[in-house]
Amino acid sequence: MTGNIQGTPQLNKIDYVVRPARPEDVAAIKRVARETWAATYDGLIFPEVQDNFVNEGYSPEELNYSISREGIDFWFRVAETTGDRPEIVGFAEIYKRPALAPDAELARIYLLPSWQKKGIGNALFENLLQTIRALRPGLRPPRLRLSVATENKQAIRFYEQRGFRFEKDFEANLPGQKLALQNYVLEI
Repeated sequence: MTGNIQGTPQLNKIDYVVRPARPEDVAAIKRVARETWAATYDGLIFPEVQDNFVNEGYSPEELNYSISREGIDFWFRVAETTGDRPEIVGFAEIYKRPALAPDAELARIYLLPSWQKKGIGNALFENLLQTIRALRPGLRPPRLRLSVATENKQAIRFYEQRGFRFEKDFEANLPGQKLALQNYVLEI
């Protein structure tokens, strides 16, 4: 999937592609995660908790595991600018979780702050949703679930605009703090 962002003047036009993540993308994915987490959760999640989460959840081992399972039970996409100096500016991942069988979960979708609200997040999400919907019956999950911080109003608007409906509130116990979360579900 390709797209472009039109700026003013025409010279600011940026082209991008949404494609499956590859092992060589791991460092760029982690960079996007670190920058996006810092901007999204500033004042909400302690910086040291953010660092620990990004270091563990975005380790080369964790990311390579997801990437290596592409098409089996993980679907991981990156949004990358095209041209002379391609740059990964966002990513998204859906996976099937045995605990949620037969449902899938939108585990992560992040864009660098300067690239948000330009349609790239929607392109990432739609690419993954089309991929899931194209699975054979019996392999296609009937629902897509996600958890989002209650305070992340921008993300909640994004999900609700795409048809997700609120399911329930809950709390996560983070080191030294609690975080209010909400579950959402989308019928596929």
